[in-house]
Amino acid sequence: MLRAAFSLLFTSALAGLFAPAGTARAQEQPNPYDALQASLAREAARDRGTRGDLALFELWANVEDASPDATRAALDAVSASRTAPAARRDYAASLRARQALRDGDLAGARERVRELGYVTAWQVAGPFDDEGKRGFARAFGPEAVPATDALPLEDRYPGKEREVRWRSAERLGPLGYVDLGAMLRPRQAVCAYAATTIESERAAPLALHLGAGGAVRVFWNGEVLFEDDAYRQPDPDRSAVMALAHAGTNRLLVKVCAPEEGGFGFFLRLRDRRGR
Repeated sequence: MLRAAFSLLFTSALAGLFAPAGTARAQEQPNPYDALQASLAREAARDRGTRGDLALFELWANVEDASPDATRAALDAVSASRTAPAARRDYAASLRARQALRDGDLAGARERVRELGYVTAWQVAGPFDDEGKRGFARAFGPEAVPATDALPLEDRYPGKEREVRWRSAERLGPLGYVDLGAMLRPRQAVCAYAATTIESERAAPLALHLGAGGAVRVFWNGEVLFEDDAYRQPDPDRSAVMALAHAGTNRLLVKVCAPEEGGFGFFLRLRDRRGR
């Protein structure tokens, strides 16, 4: 009887070893989160109101539980939708870039960020003093530069601990994040500026999307375009404002004062009426 039992076990083991690969997969239970991702994608693509926004947020909250394939397909569906609002399509596309980074696809993440219009060429100056959060209301040297002048890269300004000057921002994250905290020291109780120029073939309105870590003020061609004095954490597309570009060169200056904890930096992207 023992020999018969052993023979049966051996035969069963061989059968499992040489069974078609699809047999084992067919016995696996489907991931319930994958079906949920597809359902949430349909709602995010279809509903133009708050329910659609919440569906997209929930979709991304499931990223650890759903399969990568299901999340990629869901985000692609929302970003390609013709009925979802443009801001939601873009947010889905930015999440798709994050998914590419999770997948180890650095080149794919960078390409998606480029397509979304993130500004990645900056000159940075700082840090300046923000003790007691008094620096946000104070106009430091970079704010005195006329918008019609070229950026004075050789100028020096009194900083928090030493003289500071403009320098090229080299530590940009693959998702378009301008990490001021990685570029400047000290990074607590300080403010910094980032400047760039935007070329436009004609006078045209542009949508500026922004999410900063810290209090933020945006100057467009020398005028205050947007400000938020709350010391928040960075989040893409938290705020959006319209800017009128004139034909030729436009000056963009961003002032950020660091939060006590968390990220010190910002995301910023520009889109025209055609979403380009």
